[in-house]
Amino acid sequence: MGEKKLYNTLFLLGVMVLVGTSIWWLFVRQPFDKAIKLGLDLQSGTHLLLGLEPDYTWTGLTDDLTAADQSLSTIQKKNVSPDIAKPIEVANAKLRDQATLTQKEYKSLTDALAKLGNVKEAQPWQDVISKLKLKEVTPDDLQKVKDVLVRRTDEFGTTEPVIQSFGADHIIVDLPNVTDPKKAEDIVSKQAFLEFKELTPKGVEFYERNNSSANPDDPTMWRTVMTGDGLKDAHEEPKGSAAGTSGEYIVAFALTKEGTKKFGEVTSRNIGKPLGIYLDGKSISSPRVNTAITEGAGIIESFTLDKAHELARYLKAGALPIPIKIQESVTVGPTLGHEALIESLSAGALGLAMVMVFMLAFYRLPGFFANIALIVYAIWLLTVMVIFHFVLTLPGIAGVILTIGMAVDANILIFERIKEELWNGKSIPTAVDTGFHRAWSSILDSHVTVIIGATALIWKGSSSIQGFGWALLIGTVLSLLTAWGVTRVIMDWAVINNISTSRKSYGA
Repeated sequence: MGEKKLYNTLFLLGVMVLVGTSIWWLFVRQPFDKAIKLGLDLQSGTHLLLGLEPDYTWTGLTDDLTAADQSLSTIQKKNVSPDIAKPIEVANAKLRDQATLTQKEYKSLTDALAKLGNVKEAQPWQDVISKLKLKEVTPDDLQKVKDVLVRRTDEFGTTEPVIQSFGADHIIVDLPNVTDPKKAEDIVSKQAFLEFKELTPKGVEFYERNNSSANPDDPTMWRTVMTGDGLKDAHEEPKGSAAGTSGEYIVAFALTKEGTKKFGEVTSRNIGKPLGIYLDGKSISSPRVNTAITEGAGIIESFTLDKAHELARYLKAGALPIPIKIQESVTVGPTLGHEALIESLSAGALGLAMVMVFMLAFYRLPGFFANIALIVYAIWLLTVMVIFHFVLTLPGIAGVILTIGMAVDANILIFERIKEELWNGKSIPTAVDTGFHRAWSSILDSHVTVIIGATALIWKGSSSIQGFGWALLIGTVLSLLTAWGVTRVIMDWAVINNISTSRKSYGA
C-alpha cells in the first residue's frame, strides 16, 4: 500500500506540474486570447476561392512553328484586322520564346482564328492549337503557389491569413481584417512575373535606324532572356542623393548567384542597347545598358513611394508560378463574426456548466473529481490549440463542445462500473480498481472509432470540415488521457487517503 501511495503521489504531482505549466503558457508565455487564431466566420475579413490556370505547353515540332510563322507573314501582308493579327503575332513570339501560352493568350488565339475563318492561312495555326496541351497541376505546383501567397500576405502585413488547398487545383484564402475586396483580390491575384527582355534582330534593326526603342508591346521586337526567378531581395530607395526631394523612388534589387551570372551575360551582350523590364507582361522601363552589370544588383525606376514599396514587396514575395483566377470572393462583416463568436462561446460555457452539474448530482464525489478532470481537460485543450496555432472556426467550436461530452462519457462508463461493483458488495478500493479495469475496453473502443472518423474528416473534408475534424481529434485524444490519467489518479488518491468511506458518496 505504501508503494502504491508513493506512485500515486508522484503521478498526482506530475499532473499538477503539467497543469501549472499549461496555465503559465496560456496566461503568461503565450496568452490564449491573442494566440488562438479566429477563422473568418468569427471575425471580419475576406474569403477567396482561387482557381489555378496553368499554361498551355507546346508539344509539336519546330517545322510546325515554321509553317505557322510563314502563314503569319502572309496574314500580315494582307493587312488583316489588328484584332486578328495581334493575338497570332503574340502567340507566335511566345511559342518561339517560351514554348508556352497562358490561358488568356490561348483563348485570344482561338478567337482570332475563328474570326479569320476557314482560309488556307489559318490551317497551320489550327495545327498549332492541336499540339498545345494544358499543363497538369501537380501537388508540388499547388504547394509553390501557396508558399508565394504566404510570403505575399506576410509582406503586405495581413495578420494570421489562412491559406489551404481545396481539391486538386483550387486554393482557399481567408484574410482576417481585410474588408476591402479589391485590396484582398489585388494581394493574391497579382502574378508579379518579372521579365528582362532584349531586342530581337528586328528590334535591333529598328533601334539602330531610329535611335529609339521599338514598341515595348510588340512581341516581334522583344524577347524574354531572364525572369524574376534570379531575384534574392528588393527594396525601395529615394532617387538621387537628396533623399526623397524629387518625389521619385527606385526599386533596388539583388540577385542570387545564378541570377548574377545570367544578368551579367545578358547585359554584356546588350551594351549600347536598351534592356526592357516588364511586370506581368507590361513594360515598366527600358534603360540603356552602358556597361555589363556583374555585381548581382540593379535598379528599376521611377516610381512614387507607394508604387515602389508595393513593387518591392511583390518582388520579395516572388511571382506566382501559375496564374490564378478568383472564382469566389465573400466579405464577412465584423458584426456577424462577433455575434457568432459570442453565441458559440456562450453555448460552450452553458454546455460545460450543465455537464458539471449533472456529474456532481448523479455521481457525487466521483462526479466532483470528474469535474476537476474536465477543467484540466479544458486547460490542456487550450494549450494544444495555442502551441499548434489552431484556427478556431464555428465548426471547430462545435467539435470542442462535442468533445466535452466525450470527455465525461468515459467517466460515466467508469463510475457506472464502480457503482455495480459496490452494489455487489465489493469494498470501495476494490470497486474503484475493478471499475476502471472493466470500463477500459469500452472506453478505448469508443474513442478509437471517433479518432478514425475525425481522421477521415481531416483527410477528405473541406476547410471548415477539417477544422471540425481537428477539434474532434485533439479533444478525443485528450479526453482519453484525462479520463484514464487524471480521473484515475485523483480517485486513487481519494481511496488511498480515505477521503470518504461512505458508499453513498460514490453514488451507490
